[in-house]
Amino acid sequence: MRKLSECLLDYSVARLRALAAARGIDLPTNNRVQAARFLADQMLRPDSVAEALEILNPQEREALETVQAAGGKVRADPFMRRFGEIRPMGDGKLMLEQPWLSPANITERLWFLGLLFKAFADYADERVAFLFIPTDLLPLLPPPRAQAGLPFAPQEAPTQVWRARDTASLDVCTFLAYLQNHQPRYVRGRGLSSQDEAAWVRRWVWKPMSPPPFAAYGPLRAQLLLRIAGRLKLVRRAGDRLKPASDAARAWLTASAPARRGQMYRAWVADDGWDELRHIPEIRCEGSGWSHDPVRTRQRLLDLLKACEAGTWYSLKQVAQTIRDYAPDFQRTGGDYETWYIRDVKTGQYLMGFEHWDEVEGRLIAQVVGGALHFLGAVDLGWDAEGQDVRFALTEWGWAWLHGGEAEPVGEFAPIAVQDDGRVHWPADGNLLHRFQLERFAAWEGDADGTVYRITPASLARILGQGVDVEAVVRFLSQASAGGAPASLLARVRGWASRRGRARLTRTVLLEADSPEVLAEIRADSEIGPLLGEAVGPTSIRVPDAHWRRVEALLRSKGFIA
Repeated sequence: MRKLSECLLDYSVARLRALAAARGIDLPTNNRVQAARFLADQMLRPDSVAEALEILNPQEREALETVQAAGGKVRADPFMRRFGEIRPMGDGKLMLEQPWLSPANITERLWFLGLLFKAFADYADERVAFLFIPTDLLPLLPPPRAQAGLPFAPQEAPTQVWRARDTASLDVCTFLAYLQNHQPRYVRGRGLSSQDEAAWVRRWVWKPMSPPPFAAYGPLRAQLLLRIAGRLKLVRRAGDRLKPASDAARAWLTASAPARRGQMYRAWVADDGWDELRHIPEIRCEGSGWSHDPVRTRQRLLDLLKACEAGTWYSLKQVAQTIRDYAPDFQRTGGDYETWYIRDVKTGQYLMGFEHWDEVEGRLIAQVVGGALHFLGAVDLGWDAEGQDVRFALTEWGWAWLHGGEAEPVGEFAPIAVQDDGRVHWPADGNLLHRFQLERFAAWEGDADGTVYRITPASLARILGQGVDVEAVVRFLSQASAGGAPASLLARVRGWASRRGRARLTRTVLLEADSPEVLAEIRADSEIGPLLGEAVGPTSIRVPDAHWRRVEALLRSKGFIA
């Protein structure tokens, strides 16, 4: 920003005299330039700075330290909403009313003492107002007691907790396996049809926190995971069908848990096509005369949440209130609360003005914390004892991601456990590619401390029908179990595969005649005879399913059927 003398050179003589009076300094001249330079020299004396700080009350010191902790510069609008606005006042009114003797609020107090100044600067592609401490005054102030992070207050742990876990990876793995097994049609604008999406959602490991609004987050999670899978290029279109993208999907499935989860988190953070604001069910964004940047909004909010410690529980309501007090414009960089057309779905009212901050920004914070951050494993959730306030805690993963790092790998993948009765247990710390492969030829039986499958003749037929040789299945079971697959089960798997295709079912209609002579007459008919199948007795003959309606019509027309 600017030095103190540069700031004072913009002041009129009346304003310089007001500032000098507030600081107890006598001006020896009415020459504006000379007075500004003299006043700057006097105000920068250590004893003058100490006297100015000594007369500040605790609230005024807190306000000044807020600016110090931010590096000496803060956005004017949120600061003045919290600490008060500077009243516009001409020179005549200034000298007549002498407002420095009884400032209207904390901001005016710091303003008249020459501890804060106002200027305009470019910020995020906009021209906005700032309050700042002159660069040569800032080093003369004692270190701020306040920290740069927001003062989020720790809370007691909730009685019921919804742990984040790595459910997003597991459910995307199930999604990829569903594509492999069923190759569903691509639906323009949705990706999956509602029926295919419902079939996938029924297999989710993730269970929603309840009661509402988090219990209603299932559709939001489905859309987000589909977008992440698309951004990571795990899916491809083959004509009008959806399939896993072989190379990218295999690389992602075989990656370590930190790498895999980090890829999903970063894909969400950088997704400029995913706008949490437009997914809040209680509000509806309308009109085309305004816009905002969802990536920039998301990143600013995540930066604010860096003040949270890993494993410490916080009140979602208190965190939102603190952000409203200290950094309310994280979404609206210009502080514009009047031109965004956002309507409350329930009341139909437009939510314009800062007084509706809780209904827009407050809901957005809840949606990000209880939605994407929980879905991706960054926060655990819970309710307070009364069930009125949502609590959240950053996981080890979440804290690492917010600070630009990765969580440490937990070790090598654990092998699958294969039993003689055909049951296979994929452990929670197993290789995700192994889980994907099991989805292809084993029937899912449930998830607990991992996932349980059972190999059956019917489930094996699914992968054999895709052209995979049974020996590839046997090798997978042996290798993925680290040699622990029972030989008796592997033999049965080979036996099931060898019997595949040795029997078949066909659907036919049985034609029965009153006597062998009548049947012979029917078979000799030039129109009916070629449509018949093989005889199954002296008075019965098969009629292929494709011909029975034609045969029936001919029999009626020729009088054989009454």
